[in-house]
Amino acid sequence: MPESKSQLDFVACPLCYYQGAMRSVKRLTDPDEEILKYGDIYGSRTTSDWKICGRCGFIHQNPRPSIQALNTFYANSDYHQQISIPQQWQDLQKYMKFAEWYYREKIDFALDRMEFTQDKVFDLGFGHGGILKMLELEGWQPAGVEPDENLFSFAKETLGLSGIYKTIFDESFNDESNIGLVVSNHTMEHVADLDSVMKGISKMIRPGAYMLTVIPTYYRNRSSLSRRWMNASHYSMFNHRSLGQLSAKFGFEEVAYSYRGWWKEIDDLWYLARYTGESIAAEQFYEVPEEVEYYVNVRNPINSVLHWPVHGPHMNIVKRRIRKIGLDRAWKTTCDYLSQRLKKR
Repeated sequence: MPESKSQLDFVACPLCYYQGAMRSVKRLTDPDEEILKYGDIYGSRTTSDWKICGRCGFIHQNPRPSIQALNTFYANSDYHQQISIPQQWQDLQKYMKFAEWYYREKIDFALDRMEFTQDKVFDLGFGHGGILKMLELEGWQPAGVEPDENLFSFAKETLGLSGIYKTIFDESFNDESNIGLVVSNHTMEHVADLDSVMKGISKMIRPGAYMLTVIPTYYRNRSSLSRRWMNASHYSMFNHRSLGQLSAKFGFEEVAYSYRGWWKEIDDLWYLARYTGESIAAEQFYEVPEEVEYYVNVRNPINSVLHWPVHGPHMNIVKRRIRKIGLDRAWKTTCDYLSQRLKKR
């Protein structure tokens, strides 16, 4: 049966622009349920294809939806159309209690390593607006973009945020400047044109300012979720080296990174970079494609099995109960210790 026409493009490596042969990521047996969101963009395909760059080792979806198709999809608020905002979040205090729990550790990871506070912050794809509202209450001046109509309205009307824009962000964005901190929480994996977004950030951020990227990752994984992140909704799968490569091309230098953000989102990478305005040789961050292929196709599944007793889905109930009695930090430290012990076996 012939494949129905799709709006997919075969692309060169989004990081190093290599157009040669690529290595493949083995498909999971799990269905790619995210693909159903995209209507006819994927044609009759039932799963997305993921490749490893044959030069720098970057993992990315290829072929992938065209930039135009994706921008239209997000601008029409189609991505979150099946997700409703909880009614209790109309109470500002209840939502902010959730936001503090969900975002605080990520934000403090950056703030503890920065040389200033209470500056101008820009959130790239701010979702409900929780990060911006938290920082606004602490004296920051908030700004940001969010293309989804429902999420944007919640941030503006319920949270009372100003300085926000309902739009797609790329290098044509010209409405903000002198930004001290750019935040991207589970956004960069959705970006089809990484260069355009990074050029836009570089135009509005000042030297010495920071960028915090929180993103799903396949690397140093603790669960099978790290492989399920490779679905139709995501276009890039970073680790700290590939984020370093992207940052270096656009004048950012690494400050710190962490793979310990598993309490709320298992298999998360937190990456903080400082803007210098001077590009760094990106080649120093290249990985060996054969090693990446082995890691994602062999080592990653093994990690999922080893860590299952501590990080399997059955632990979600335990996590909720631990959170309820306020022992999050102690439990997290204990689980980190157990995970390290399991890895050494």
